Amino acid sequence: MSGNNMNGYAESKRLLLGVGDLYINNVFVGNLKGKVQFKFTRKYAYQRAGNNIADQKGDVTDEECTLDAEVCDIKLSQLRSAFGINQAIDTTTAHTYLKRETWKLSGTVYVAPVKTIAGSPATATLSTLDRKTKYISGTDYKISGGHVLRISGGGIATGSYVLAEYLWSNASGNSLRFGGESLPVNTFEVDYVHIDSAGHAWQIRLFKAMTTTNFAAAFEEVQKGTYTTHNITFKALVDTTKPEGQNLGEILEEAPAA
Repeated sequence: MSGNNMNGYAESKRLLLGVGDLYINNVFVGNLKGKVQFKFTRKYAYQRAGNNIADQKGDVTDEECTLDAEVCDIKLSQLRSAFGINQAIDTTTAHTYLKRETWKLSGTVYVAPVKTIAGSPATATLSTLDRKTKYISGTDYKISGGHVLRISGGGIATGSYVLAEYLWSNASGNSLRFGGESLPVNTFEVDYVHIDSAGHAWQIRLFKAMTTTNFAAAFEEVQKGTYTTHNITFKALVDTTKPEGQNLGEILEEAPAA
């Protein structure tokens, strides 16, 4: 824990912890990666009487409590909670997704796509791997029964690899529409659970919090040892149902076994 108070007007307390688990309203949001920073800042107004060279009294004028974390691979439902979006997730509507595959078309052998091609009639776009040449449906290839067939005499030489893109439907997919929301910002209880080197649990709880995050997602191809991470900042708000001086949050430490 470190702090500074430079005649000043603010005192900052920071507690740096390692990886742990994040919960919002007792629902698991995700595993945290790297350092988690809990910061508690107090601002003061100092009073100095007469010609005294030192302050004689200080009153707290402002407090701010934040928790910064990096969450790994969270789901859409968790993302909604973590970013304070009120809009509900649509879990009942079928949604279409764009699929890209590489196929080898040889002779007159049908190729089965990984997913079922959507549309009636089903449609797909085929091109060379460098996308410089786009093939023509009905001339270079045809789709029948959800399968793709090279047309002899067309522009696709037998044994060629082609790039295929098509839409497919997922009845169980989820969607979250966002932006332009005029409702009050969603608030929730945040709990961060950390197990220290001695195997004891530490827990930081923000009674009532909101997010002040500018969301940025970096999408990478999945490789061994890599993670998709999302940076989130939680700001504690006063919980007016709790006593003064005890209404932002609490830090809990598991007592060692007797």
